[in-house]
Amino acid sequence: MHRWLRHCLLEFRLLLGNPLFAALPIVYGVIYLITLKAGMTDEINTIYRLTILYHSIGHMLSLGVAMLVGILLIRRDVRRPAFEWYRSLPLSYELQLSAKYAVGMLYLSFFTLSTAVIFYVISVGSGIPGHIAYDRTMDFAVQYEVSYLVTLALAMLLGVSIPNRVVYLIGFCAWMFGTLFMDIFLISSSGLWFLQTFHLSQFFIEGRLLEFENWGYDLLRPEMLLSRMFVLAFTLLLLSVVILILNRLRPTMNVRRSWLVVIVCGVLAVVAFVPYGAMWQDRYAERERYTLGVDVPTTDEVIWDNRNPEAVGFFSIPSYDIELRRLSDDTLNAKVTLTVPAEAWEGSRYVPLTLNRNLEIQEVRVQGKEAFFRRTGEHISLALPAGVQGDLSIEIRYSGKFLYNPVLSPSRSMFSQGTEVNLPNYAAWYPLPGHQPIYIAYGPNDVNFGAVYTTAGLLYPDSQVELTLQGYSVPVYTGLKEMSRQPGLQTYSGNTRNGVYLLAGADWMEMKIDDLPVTLVTTPYRYNDARPYLKMFKQKYDYFSSWIPELRYDIDTIVLVDHNPVAYTNYSVVNQMILSPRDYMSYAKSHLPADWMSNWLFGDRLLYYPDWPEGDVILKIRSLFWYMYYREVEGLTDEDLKRGYFGTTVLLDELFYSDEEYHPNQVGLEILKMVSKAVDEGRGDQVKRLLVYFYEQEELLSDLNGYLNGYSGPEQPIIPYSEWLRQWELVVEDGA
Repeated sequence: MHRWLRHCLLEFRLLLGNPLFAALPIVYGVIYLITLKAGMTDEINTIYRLTILYHSIGHMLSLGVAMLVGILLIRRDVRRPAFEWYRSLPLSYELQLSAKYAVGMLYLSFFTLSTAVIFYVISVGSGIPGHIAYDRTMDFAVQYEVSYLVTLALAMLLGVSIPNRVVYLIGFCAWMFGTLFMDIFLISSSGLWFLQTFHLSQFFIEGRLLEFENWGYDLLRPEMLLSRMFVLAFTLLLLSVVILILNRLRPTMNVRRSWLVVIVCGVLAVVAFVPYGAMWQDRYAERERYTLGVDVPTTDEVIWDNRNPEAVGFFSIPSYDIELRRLSDDTLNAKVTLTVPAEAWEGSRYVPLTLNRNLEIQEVRVQGKEAFFRRTGEHISLALPAGVQGDLSIEIRYSGKFLYNPVLSPSRSMFSQGTEVNLPNYAAWYPLPGHQPIYIAYGPNDVNFGAVYTTAGLLYPDSQVELTLQGYSVPVYTGLKEMSRQPGLQTYSGNTRNGVYLLAGADWMEMKIDDLPVTLVTTPYRYNDARPYLKMFKQKYDYFSSWIPELRYDIDTIVLVDHNPVAYTNYSVVNQMILSPRDYMSYAKSHLPADWMSNWLFGDRLLYYPDWPEGDVILKIRSLFWYMYYREVEGLTDEDLKRGYFGTTVLLDELFYSDEEYHPNQVGLEILKMVSKAVDEGRGDQVKRLLVYFYEQEELLSDLNGYLNGYSGPEQPIIPYSEWLRQWELVVEDGA
């Protein structure tokens, strides 16, 4: 032990005796600190996101230092021809290599320490709870150390195997291949996801799997654990090979023992790779069940028919009673009782339903009688027992898992794994009426959710839903009114117009402010940034609620996260919940609260679309609500609004847009002149009464997403310009 410590001190003194190596960890930490300070001036960024972005580049560069250090530690004496006399010293290669490796790891740990300390101190200083900051710091630090372990071992193996100076060029190539080339070309471009464990950094430049705080480490932790077990075993294999090569350089009795160690480490590496490989084998097998299955429709088969209720056999379901229990292994056990009205099934002996193929049905009962069914993929044809009549009560019991699978769902749009939950309505995790396309084959080897190609996802019945969730250790947000919340048990109730969504994250935090009937849910590193959003949102809510008798959409939750949970649809409002990813509309603080308010007012955020028919003034009337806000609350003039002050461009473009190709009659400008003149003359209250009149009409709250995704407006005007002129004369001019 004394010899080993003395040898470590010698190696450490020689390494830090180089001023460049001594300064690099300090420079690395300083650059990281400057990156954080500079990046925080952009509203899009958080400390967490900036750290991930920095690690994706900075850590990769530091691995180049690890490669150089590993080669130099070997070439300084062990593989240097002038130091052949060194082999006669009474020091085993095991002692020399272990000392060099320990010193190399200690030196590289300074890179880890410099960023970890800065990240933790700034996180806690910014108001991040200490336990969350510590967890994230340890996540980064462990990944750093694992990367350094395998890179340093690989560098030493190269240094031992290649005795001349070309080893530096080979080391550079190995560094580039194990980071940039593998990241960009093999993993991201070619879709060879299973090669991630061979990537030296794990902080990927392309894709950046860890960039999104809401579903990052906690979602990927099981995969990373298996990967790290293999990496550590592979590191031992590399080091054992180094010892074997060195022991063959001089007469020794340890060669056989070295071979035995290599064999044992090789077996250990293979054994460690088995669970990791099995995980990816299951993932690719899951994709093959879709791509090779004849029951997955193509885009040509469903694009034009999926929104036709008759084509898919859609029918109404007045009520659902859903009981969902999550088990410790992430299996979901469900019991769903749904009501089918008599007019929906009379004249047929089958009831068509849609349920995700990941869920296996155990039992189906109709009016208490066991029923038989035929299933093809997601489509279920339920045979009705003899003698049933009237409204049907159908009880379905099923179970299954939704584990994150980047091969099938790279956008992380469907999973229930531990505390991480994103089960969208379009995943059909509970039975939907008709035979609807959940998945669509859009290539020979790939499938995706049907919502990619359909106009607005699936068709959902207008239903009263009673939902009970068990087994989740964190709050789950559904878009329904939460009736009770206890540890491991939550109940919800409410009417759903566009399906039921399940969202949850390990460290999500809730924020409320006085006199605002909404809860903002966000991630820890976005929590402080979200407070100004909520205050600006309250200002807008107070204004509109002061003259609109009743807001038509009952919103109680806003989910503000980094990664878009609504992967493919334009829906941003799911029942009583607004889904608001960071890249939702604009990064400006003034845009996001206005976007939420538009969701609350109209149910979607569509205020402007250049191809919208000019004779339909529905979007122009929506924009007038914001025109009144900016005139009366912000005190802006028409010239200010035309120049886009306060980020108003998108909100008011339907009024100011003057492209003669699409708006030859300048209807938007004519309406703007009418309203502007009335406001200047003190008739703002009459204008607001007119807007309230239109707001109380169902037409203004029409679902416009289908037209938007179809790249065209409605065939007939939803609110024609003539109707606007008629109501203007009655309400504003005549004062009716």
